[in-house]
Amino acid sequence: MNIFEEALALLHDEQQDPVVRDACASLLSVALEGGLEERLPDQAPLALFRWMISTGAGRSWLLTSSLGRIRSEVITTEAVRTLLAGMASKEVRDACAEILCGGAHAPRLDDDTIQKLLVQCPEEGDRLVRVVEAAHSGRGIDQHVLLKLQGQLQRSEHVDTRVASVSIAMLREFDVEAFKLFLGDPHELVRAEAVKSISKRGPPGSGIRLISARVVVEPVVWVKAEMLQALGKLVQRMPE
Repeated sequence: MNIFEEALALLHDEQQDPVVRDACASLLSVALEGGLEERLPDQAPLALFRWMISTGAGRSWLLTSSLGRIRSEVITTEAVRTLLAGMASKEVRDACAEILCGGAHAPRLDDDTIQKLLVQCPEEGDRLVRVVEAAHSGRGIDQHVLLKLQGQLQRSEHVDTRVASVSIAMLREFDVEAFKLFLGDPHELVRAEAVKSISKRGPPGSGIRLISARVVVEPVVWVKAEMLQALGKLVQRMPE
């Protein structure tokens, strides 16, 4: 038995002192983060994930990033279940969302699961948008499904969820009517996110018309400033 196998055995042993188990988890984490997964026992990534959940605290960004690239249907399923249950600490929920952003997990999520995550976990909106983007990049999400997701998020009472809907809209062909609604949203964070998205990736002509119509009635000074800056960037992007 090598050191990693012994560490895994001790980590699995619930009769061991928690300090010993935590030290074993740290050793396996360092190895995984260092790219040594081929030298680890096959069950090590799942054991680390479950230890992270059971201790009620997220681990380092490097560990969640490493788990995000390890193919494991069980980790995918349990990360989704943890998020949907909504009972874990914020650190753990953040870690689960970060893991699902990984290329080994996001493309495995079906459309119904993605929809449930976005609707039921509004506090993880930003990270879950990255999950959608990774899934779309990895396997492609049908445009009709994206439109449905966007519409559901756009109607949410949660501001963070409506902000996330802007990013979903940008995965589709540019929708002028949708962005009219975003720019007319009652919360300035949604309007600002729409302006930022149009500025970066929207068609210059449509973007100029949309923002020009809104900027004259925008009541929030800093959002108005963002709109004026965006207009400058869009003008620069206009074809000569």
